[in-house]
Amino acid sequence: ANLAATIDDSSVDLSWTAPADDGGSAITDYVVEYKLTSGGVWSVFDDGVGVLTSVTVTSLSNDNSYDFRVSAANAAGQGEASAIVTVTPGVPAQVLVQSFSDLTTPSIATLVRITNEGSTAYEYQYTWCVTDSDINLCGGGDDVFSSSAAKLISAGTDWDTALDSTISTPGDYWFHLEVEFGSDSSYASQSFTAAAEPVVIPPTPPGGGGSSGGGSINKSAIFATADFDSDGKISSVDFSILLAFWKTPPPFKNPRVDINGDGQVNSIDFSILLYQWGK
Repeated sequence: ANLAATIDDSSVDLSWTAPADDGGSAITDYVVEYKLTSGGVWSVFDDGVGVLTSVTVTSLSNDNSYDFRVSAANAAGQGEASAIVTVTPGVPAQVLVQSFSDLTTPSIATLVRITNEGSTAYEYQYTWCVTDSDINLCGGGDDVFSSSAAKLISAGTDWDTALDSTISTPGDYWFHLEVEFGSDSSYASQSFTAAAEPVVIPPTPPGGGGSSGGGSINKSAIFATADFDSDGKISSVDFSILLAFWKTPPPFKNPRVDINGDGQVNSIDFSILLYQWGK
């Protein structure tokens, strides 16, 4: 009874409970059988003779669907089989949302990591989305944004990438990432606050002029703050955003990173950020 399965790389871990009644003769073995879900023939997995209520079925093919069942045996013979469990093995993945390199609308950039935890290379299908709640997962019909892709990752390797999401309205959201392998998946999420793209007024050319009367622009009023994500504090999130633009050429998608307005993101901007840290 209660046959359950957990998938792994080219294998499936099975566990079950003993029958409520052994018919008066002690159980001497459990017979584990499996087959391909589509057109397969039942085969007995050779795990020896024993009364352990768990086993790992090996030498399976990833991304193929299999059916499993277990029967108890005693001196009277083999009993009725358990209910069938159907699963697809695959290479497990670890998923991590690392940080947000851009939190200004309309394009939000999220830095993520997918780790192949198996012993073979595997092509992972992954989906990322943005919703207004931690309980609203991708595909629930209320996605603010959703997209999918695939990536072949070598065994035991970390793959770091930036995923872009399009959001039109500033506010509080949740970023979700789901990575599929076989009939299972790994999942990670993180809340964030999207800020409006700041409007930057270009400095007036030397000498002023123009029909509006000219005059100088106070750059400090435009590039005064290191609060790049507009959450009201200078923190490690702002530091991560600054690093994403470090020594890159203008124009900057988030113009706030050029704090002193000199057309560069360098150690001067970093010093200003440190001065404002925690304020």
